[in-house]
Amino acid sequence: MPCSGLVLLVPSSLPRVGFAYWFTTELANYVVILPVLLTLPEIPARGVMLDRLARFRPSLATIMPVVALGLSVVGSIVIGGPGAIAFPVPALLWCSLTYGLFPVTLLVLLSSLAMLGAETADLFRFVHVEDLIDSATSFRLGLTLLALGPLTVATITAVHRKLMLRLDRAVRMDGLTDILARRAYLDQSAALLSRPRPGFWSGVAVLMIDVDHFKQVNDRYGHASGDAVLVAVTDAISGQLRRNDLFGRIGGEEFAITLPDIASADAVTLAERLRHAVERLSVKVGEGQPIRVSVSIGVVHRSRPPAGGLIELLPLADAALYEAKATGRNRIVLCSSSCRAMAAAE
Repeated sequence: MPCSGLVLLVPSSLPRVGFAYWFTTELANYVVILPVLLTLPEIPARGVMLDRLARFRPSLATIMPVVALGLSVVGSIVIGGPGAIAFPVPALLWCSLTYGLFPVTLLVLLSSLAMLGAETADLFRFVHVEDLIDSATSFRLGLTLLALGPLTVATITAVHRKLMLRLDRAVRMDGLTDILARRAYLDQSAALLSRPRPGFWSGVAVLMIDVDHFKQVNDRYGHASGDAVLVAVTDAISGQLRRNDLFGRIGGEEFAITLPDIASADAVTLAERLRHAVERLSVKVGEGQPIRVSVSIGVVHRSRPPAGGLIELLPLADAALYEAKATGRNRIVLCSSSCRAMAAAE
């Protein structure tokens, strides 16, 4: 007799056959439905969802796995027979390598429901035997094993992606301050300066920042306190920056910021705001007196992207920083002819 859904209780004089049917049916339910519930993501806010939908741009590479899965499921139903259940396997594996874990569990559920519906309608044309329950039991067991492969591959792929993201973050971000590491800052700034700038563009500025007398902080309070100072300084500076500004740790207590699309006066104003934000800090370490710190900042500005890219601007900003430190620290110096001469001499 045909089945009417995922779960169907068929009376049988043989408890063994009835138990086998119940077990395979429940197993199929758990393997197909439970992963969807376990991986169900949180529903984002309406504004976030609309923003994601607006930015969604499907491509042929993202559509083809679903199309292949749909065609393979239809093909398995049309061709029929015991072996037709395996037709969607390649497409499901393709999906598991292309999409995230939740979309794969959803596709496995939908394809399984389609095939269960076809089996219920007796479209697979199984060879009829005296005990018809054997075909239904075997079908559900096969469907369960069919779902386990793509789910396993999708799980392994999701774990691999997480590990790669963690590795990429470890390479790109500074482990202490959680801002861009030196190489990532240089690469992203170079890429930013090399992009074409259609229409009006105010220019670009690069800031070199150095924590004043940082060696004395380490010598007096210890390196752990010095690390706390660096974290506090970067947090204070990060809170003043715009969304597209690039902030990186060049090394030790030295930092750099790339400010795209900004006028010279605005760059100096922002640098002064950063200096004030750090000057107001009072870093509490241990039971002693809070540590007060300041920064010196060198600023260089170009109204057009420099031909030499970031490599051209960094020595100028560094020369301006040297001048700020040489003239008393806790101040800002905009690169002028003197710092250009100093950078050229180096």
